[in-house]
Amino acid sequence: MYLNVAKVKRPFALEYWWRVVREEPKWRNLYMEEDLGGRRHRPSAYTSSSNQDSEDPNPVREPRPQGTKAAKEARKMKAKARAKGKDIPDFMPFHISDEDGRKAAALEKWAEATTAKAAANKEMAEAKREMAKAKTEKTKVDKFNTYMELMKVDTSGFNDEQLQRHEKMVESLCKQLD
Repeated sequence: MYLNVAKVKRPFALEYWWRVVREEPKWRNLYMEEDLGGRRHRPSAYTSSSNQDSEDPNPVREPRPQGTKAAKEARKMKAKARAKGKDIPDFMPFHISDEDGRKAAALEKWAEATTAKAAANKEMAEAKREMAKAKTEKTKVDKFNTYMELMKVDTSGFNDEQLQRHEKMVESLCKQLD
């Protein structure tokens, strides 16, 4: 069925989709390598000015994005390096043998970033402790305010059941505040 549909001479039905996707790295390379000798892709005098602006007359070849297999292999290698790093106390993510010191500078930046992240995590933990402490204090204040409101209530109009319930609530709040 697909072959029959492909043979029909008609305009491309998913033009709106192609406008969005053609700038993605996966499709951009395909679009750049495509032979522009075809009738549809050849710039002509009859194309609109907006169409001419969108196509670059001198396409720049960009590097291909990393494939899924290469990404998976990179993750495996990274995990192996981490596992080795746990065994070795003075683990460095790469060897410092470069004469111009680029790797040494990168190592220093990595160490600074690790230190900054640890400090940020410590500050976050302290802030969370403070928030928890403030929340418990607020709960105590709310219970105290409720206790004070219950103490101010006029119980002269209460029946026996209401009076007992009121006294139980006051006692319960009093025990929680102690």
